[in-house]
Amino acid sequence: MEEGRRKKEKERWRRQKGRIYFPILFFLLCLGLSVYGASVEKRPVSDCYYSTNHWFPYPANPAYRYQKIDEATPNNDTDYVHEANDGYLYAFNPQDFTEGGAIDSVKLIWVYRKTVDDETEVFIGRGYVEESFFNQCGIWPTKLPDLSYGIYSISWSQDPCTGQNWTSAGLNNDNYGFGIKTGALLGGNEVRATQAYIVVYYTPGTQPEPKGIIEIDPGMVEGGIIR
Repeated sequence: MEEGRRKKEKERWRRQKGRIYFPILFFLLCLGLSVYGASVEKRPVSDCYYSTNHWFPYPANPAYRYQKIDEATPNNDTDYVHEANDGYLYAFNPQDFTEGGAIDSVKLIWVYRKTVDDETEVFIGRGYVEESFFNQCGIWPTKLPDLSYGIYSISWSQDPCTGQNWTSAGLNNDNYGFGIKTGALLGGNEVRATQAYIVVYYTPGTQPEPKGIIEIDPGMVEGGIIR
């Protein structure tokens, strides 16, 4: 009797018209096919701007400042760029963004510290070079350093220099850079920056997208379980 009941139940499934739509399965399959956000780190490859005779590299050789902050893992006081005066700025150009897709946001990250336990102002942000002068874009927030190296960051959903969505052309333009600037330095303080880079969050443009409704043959279903 039990076997007969099961056969009738299976036959009832087969007689149903149309197809069976499973919301949970549809969600899981869409999750696997949908476009996922991705991210990539871009490290300094050149000096965009620096105030003359400021933000010196340590050690002195090689002399390019960006080479002191481009490592994947911060090496603290092994090498760095440093500044001991108020109001001076340094900016770098990152590696080009070549991954393609739509840029969702960009995060700037600096790793730095102060050398004296006294008040010290540091600002970070984005800007551009025009007629040998670096113009700061938007608000550069104050990021007060500690005596130990710390991570300081700022994120933008739009390019602060244009007020528009990020573009690869804009991000890769060498006239635009990501900087650090000293404010008031008290007590003979010095700011040492040992690492800097940006993180680009983007949506790849080559991933397949789910289309239509996923249908399942009733003959493949038994007792609510896909066979």
